[in-house]
Amino acid sequence: MAELDELPFNPEIENFNLLVIDPQNDFMKLPYRDNVNSKDREEGKLAVANSDRDVPRISQFIKEHKENINHVFVSLDTHTLGHIGHSLFIREDQKYGNMFDIKANLNGDFKQKEQEVFKKYLSIYISHLGSTHPAMSWPIHCLEGSDGWKVNPSILEALRVLEGEGKVTYHIKGQNQLAEMYSIMKAEVPVEDILEEMVETGSDEADIQFIKSLMYSPYNPILEEDEPKFKVVVNADIASLKPEQFNQYTPLKTFPSSPEEIQKMIGSKNLQTTFNKQLFKDLTRHTENGQVVIGKIPILVCGEARSHCVRASTRDIVEEIRRKGLQNKVVLIENCASKVVLSNPLQFEEIDKGFINDMKQGTLSFPPYNTTTIMAEEAKDEKKGGKSSRRRHPKKKAGKRRSSRR
Repeated sequence: MAELDELPFNPEIENFNLLVIDPQNDFMKLPYRDNVNSKDREEGKLAVANSDRDVPRISQFIKEHKENINHVFVSLDTHTLGHIGHSLFIREDQKYGNMFDIKANLNGDFKQKEQEVFKKYLSIYISHLGSTHPAMSWPIHCLEGSDGWKVNPSILEALRVLEGEGKVTYHIKGQNQLAEMYSIMKAEVPVEDILEEMVETGSDEADIQFIKSLMYSPYNPILEEDEPKFKVVVNADIASLKPEQFNQYTPLKTFPSSPEEIQKMIGSKNLQTTFNKQLFKDLTRHTENGQVVIGKIPILVCGEARSHCVRASTRDIVEEIRRKGLQNKVVLIENCASKVVLSNPLQFEEIDKGFINDMKQGTLSFPPYNTTTIMAEEAKDEKKGGKSSRRRHPKKKAGKRRSSRR
């Protein structure tokens, strides 16, 4: 069995904030019970290869280092059927990993003028998206309130202990249907920015309100989980919101247990896609001797998937740390996160390798920060004299760690 290795920062720094990205059933290569459809699923709908190895590591890390954790921030990918990254966004059936084409027929009974407005929005969106990640048509996943949306039971068990100490908050992302939001901090292309560009290029208030009305369509898991029938819903209440009103969600300190609590959580809605300033403030500060200390505490990052949501979240946090001149060290727990693996020309493996290299070297747009492997895998059997031997790292005690820069 794998054992914990040392933490990756100086011995005088004993506390850290932990960011756990999307530890949800739909991203795990592990079975879970789908209560809505009364069936057992063998794995999540967008299962990340090797996530079955990450889950016990993350759980054990939280349990073994609960005294060192200042606070845990948990992101929850939260979608409706009509999300722009889902295969249902366009009428044609799309295979896993295909780029979607804005020339394809759009779902929904739009009038000609509405189709033109929507295609203008999509044209702007696609043109900016290429600089970060390609436009993707993913399998339907993490539908709000569904069992696939829920936190993996093993990780949740570890988090429950810290919930009782007020050390955990849950943050939803991706509820706005009109933008891909890999990062917990902001969308790849914020909807608010696109709306501004539309105004600058001649769109009127009616056009803007129409686009805003499409940001959220309620999801009914009982009716739509296995045989989804998606139709764009024009939501007049959403259309009237100003950008500063897009986020009406208050992060919860405990993960909801009952259907009523879950509905209350997702019903408050977070449609904001610009940078989450409050979350960044909370991530980069801690309290010491009754005083708030800003820009010092290390931030450890883990979760799924390393090539996408972990990478994007880390990128946004690191760039803002550098922009503000803070001293927080950002550390990727390398073997508590795995990459998306696809047989396509998009080269996610190369993206992932570049991300790991950037973190180790502190190059490109990243300030010096680090990776660590917190758990040592058992060495392969080395047969000597007909016997096998295994090497293990000794278990380290919390609070007695030496630096391990890599």
